[in-house]
Parts: sequence; C-alpha cells; structure tokens
Amino acid sequence: MKPGMTRAVSADGTEIAYWSSGEGPPLVLVHGATADHNRWRPLLPYLEPRRTVHAVDRRGRGESGDAPVYHIAREFEDVAAGPQPRRLRRTTRARDGGRRPRAADGGRMIFLRVPT
Repeated sequence: MKPGMTRAVSADGTEIAYWSSGEGPPLVLVHGATADHNRWRPLLPYLEPRRTVHAVDRRGRGESGDAPVYHIAREFEDVAAGPQPRRLRRTTRARDGGRRPRAADGGRMIFLRVPT
C-alpha cells in the first residue's frame, strides 16, 4: 500500500482507495470522471491546515478497484464506505426509496461535507 493510502470496502465488495492528510474537521474530496486523487494535490497546502482531507479515488480509477457493471448509486456507497462511515447529515430520497448523500456541485468538482 502507498504511504497515506487507506482502503475501504464498498457495499458491493469493491475496494476504494483514499488518502488522508491535514488536521481539523473532515472534508471528503471526490474527483471528476477522468482524474484520480492527485487532482487535489495543488489544493492540499491550503486545505490541510484547517481540515482533515480525504481524497478518494473513484471506482475504476487510480488505486481503487472496479466492478463489472456501473451504476451511479455505487459511487455514493463508495464515499459512504470511506473515511467517515457515519451517515451524512444531508440526504435526498432516491427513486428506489433509499437515501443518498446530497452533494453540492461546483462545476466539474463535487464536494461532500461529512458531519463532525
């Protein structure tokens, strides 16, 4: 395993890699479609003094595993399985009746805030 990397197991058994650094309330960073956790490297010096940053490699990217069939719901399960497995405070009801974390979309980046 690489330094700073931790692996979590998602609900479908896929291993999800994330890197943790910094001090303070947790902040989970999830990259876009064509990147990996290294996408956040230029921002870390600004975030680490005030936050514990958890940079996730999405399934099928970087050091994370993948599954034979893709579904967006698995992406939410991957984040929930990661560094702060507690339920996210803000959720939205999905079509299937389940609850999913709500994300604030900042253009190409999605930020999920984990309660402290």
